[in-house]
Amino acid sequence: MNKKKDRLVIVSLVAILAILLLLELVFITPEGHVIWHTLPFSHAVMGILFSVIFILVAKPLLNKILMRSEHYYKDKGGK
Repeated sequence: MNKKKDRLVIVSLVAILAILLLLELVFITPEGHVIWHTLPFSHAVMGILFSVIFILVAKPLLNKILMRSEHYYKDKGGK
């Protein structure tokens, strides 16, 4: 993609996120059994936080499982 299209995608996603956060602030009444469920935007913050943690944990783990050495096929007796 070119830079103009990338910027459009990012601006669109940020605008959608802002609209959803405003709708949550206006229409959802915070009810919860623990204190962080009553804070505004707590579900959005937890979602982003756990998504980042998942990516940071999964990337090195899957990298070790799926990646092969640079000479993987040569070591097997190939050409």
